[in-house]
Amino acid sequence: MKTTPTKAFLKRFNNGFHFCDTKAAQSTADALLRAQQSFYRHTNSGNAKAAHEAWQNVETLAHEVEQLVLGGVIELYEGDL
Repeated sequence: MKTTPTKAFLKRFNNGFHFCDTKAAQSTADALLRAQQSFYRHTNSGNAKAAHEAWQNVETLAHEVEQLVLGGVIELYEGDL
């Protein structure tokens, strides 16, 4: 499977710890986690159309969260703390 910028960011986000400065940022991060769960659920059930739509949602939310990380609203800690 080809590595995309979204997949690379998700790997960093999911393998680390994050801290959100605002409730809105936390809500966006939570929405990203829920979207990923939806994608995996649809993928595992074999529903390709729903999985595709869920992945589009993941990409959108991952971009939003990445912008919040770059803006310093979400702090991303990688590795062991």
